[in-house]
Amino acid sequence: MKTIILPIILLLLLPAFTIHAEPIQRVTASAGVISNMRNSENSIKFKSNQLLTDAFTKTNELIIFTSVPTTFLEGEKDDNNVSCDTRFTETQSSPLVYIKNDFKNKDDLINWISNFSQGDGKEGNDLYKKCSGDCSPQYSYKITRNTAGNFSLTASVICGKARNKSDDLYELTITY
Repeated sequence: MKTIILPIILLLLLPAFTIHAEPIQRVTASAGVISNMRNSENSIKFKSNQLLTDAFTKTNELIIFTSVPTTFLEGEKDDNNVSCDTRFTETQSSPLVYIKNDFKNKDDLINWISNFSQGDGKEGNDLYKKCSGDCSPQYSYKITRNTAGNFSLTASVICGKARNKSDDLYELTITY
């Protein structure tokens, strides 16, 4: 059974601030390993970079970037044999939060997001321990720029239902 979750749910989990009600840009991208290694035009890596770069040229204010699988599977479990439905309910009310304040430029920020979402680095390793097995993270990044031009990021992650890897698509959105 497939279920579609709209990324706007993730926006509701972030602290209150003024943003547009609807995402400004929304695209679908592939999580396929080969397309992301090659940075193909349909890959999450390519599309994320494109969306964020475009948003950075249009605003110095708050940017919200979300990445959510398009279809899900029911009945899957994490490494501790806890159902992904249970993890989804738990983290929906209390998302996993990671805060980084030290990005000197957009490339460092985009690289961190890419590594984090693949379970790399200190925070990525921690995330994948907390959202393990077949449960799939659903990401929402609140990005701001300070007066010196450096970037800060707050990642709010819902440990969601298992993504349907035969579909392997994510919906990426930008809101500011």
